[in-house]
Amino acid sequence: MKPMQKKEKGKIFSLKGYASIHLGMTLQSFFIILRSRVTKNLGDYMAKKSENRSSSMNIFSNRFGNEAGFTFIELVMVVTMIGLLTSIAAERLSDAGRQAELTAEVTIVDMMRSNLITNFADDLIKGVPAKFPEDPFSNMYKVPDGFDRRRSSQPSGEDRDEDLWVFVPGGGGTSPENSGTTLPGFQPTGTIFHQRKDGTVVKWAYDANMGVISKRI
Repeated sequence: MKPMQKKEKGKIFSLKGYASIHLGMTLQSFFIILRSRVTKNLGDYMAKKSENRSSSMNIFSNRFGNEAGFTFIELVMVVTMIGLLTSIAAERLSDAGRQAELTAEVTIVDMMRSNLITNFADDLIKGVPAKFPEDPFSNMYKVPDGFDRRRSSQPSGEDRDEDLWVFVPGGGGTSPENSGTTLPGFQPTGTIFHQRKDGTVVKWAYDANMGVISKRI
């Protein structure tokens, strides 16, 4: 009876071992199949992605590769037009700057004329002997930026005298006719000079006895 129990017990152990081996082989086969499918799916995904990227690059290349660029003649024409427009713009800016300088010049001389009359009228109101100044720049509220009070010679026309304003005493041989006035008895006692930025020197005759500044000479 006892030997039979040992035999049955050995049979049970052998069945358990067989079941364990079979289960291990099944799991191993499952993981192998799973790995192969994952690998296959990943490979298909990467291949499809690479194909899409290649297709996009071909579309981009076809779209922009078929467009023609500028020819040499077209480039020359564009550069020529740019140069022409630049020269026109520079000329207009230069004309605008020159016109602004002329306007400022006229404004300064008109301020000097107004200042002469104002100071003369103030003297009359105060009851003091009214007299026009020897220098028309005297008693001005604001003199031009380029005015040199210490200088007594006319501008040279060189760059160092650019935008220079100066009053030079003395008639300078300017006749009433050349002064641009028809006032009787007009006798210049000095000359107002201004050198423009382009080197041009202009002048106005001044009569301190009458307090008159002529037109630009």
